[in-house]
Amino acid sequence: MTSITSPIDNHLTDELYEFWDRIFGGQHDIPPGAFRDDEIADNRYDVYFERREDHIVATCNILASHDLPTLGGLGEVATDPAHRRQGLATRLCQRALTDFGKRGGEALFLGTENWSAACLYHRLGWRKLAGSNVMVYVTSRESPESFLLEYFRRPSRVTIKAGGPFLRIPLIPLLNTPHDWLVLDVNAQMVSTRYQTQTSCNSLYR
Repeated sequence: MTSITSPIDNHLTDELYEFWDRIFGGQHDIPPGAFRDDEIADNRYDVYFERREDHIVATCNILASHDLPTLGGLGEVATDPAHRRQGLATRLCQRALTDFGKRGGEALFLGTENWSAACLYHRLGWRKLAGSNVMVYVTSRESPESFLLEYFRRPSRVTIKAGGPFLRIPLIPLLNTPHDWLVLDVNAQMVSTRYQTQTSCNSLYR
């Protein structure tokens, strides 16, 4: 198993995206530049991967904001079809969880519409958020609802500024917590999970 933190060199980034293209059919939550150095001032990306005969056969990554390192997003959990059912994804995700917790992480989010993948994540400790396809692993092992309730109760300084990649992670709990308002952002077509299932996670920042 190998782990590497952004910025990731062009050759490895290209290799990772070629692998993900084969697995996900060209659909990605995060643009390649983010893993290189486009978001180096905003976010940290940790990529975990396994090789067999010099080919990447399994991956996962964690995205965390420098401003809010207690929250993170798990993504690109992928295994080559020829190497499935060997526990590779489980080992990578467990290592990612351990490292995230050691860095002070409190809640790690992921999105999935795949039932079998959701079963794997549930065994590892993730729990589904109601009204969405998002799951969260809370390192304190309290329920997601209890964690989010306390998270939004914490006093914090309010600032207004232009959006940017630093919002990738803070958007996840905000938009996956039920709100009484129906429409949260008409321009981005973001609706409260009280009224519409939320299908995005790491790709919420567009």
